[in-house]
Amino acid sequence: MTSYPASHVEDSLKLIADGIVDLFQIQLVEGGTVYIKNNNTVTYLGNTYEGIAVKLSGVGNSSGDDKARPSLDVANPEGVFSALVGQGKLEGAVVV
Repeated sequence: MTSYPASHVEDSLKLIADGIVDLFQIQLVEGGTVYIKNNNTVTYLGNTYEGIAVKLSGVGNSSGDDKARPSLDVANPEGVFSALVGQGKLEGAVVV
């Protein structure tokens, strides 16, 4: 068994989980899911979320009849999404 200095154990007990991590699933109409998140790649619940520059905007609630029209902007490094766009597989996709 590994022993840790008492100060490390005490410090670890003071840590709080206050960070928010946005994970996005793009569910394609013809089946399949693309998992992405901003910046670094992580694995969560067995799915690997690829770290790509992502910006979510336009999210909000209104007490009136106005409906939010959120927009998800995703970088396309090395044309990774170009094939999906060219084949129309992102048309009608659902973002979760």
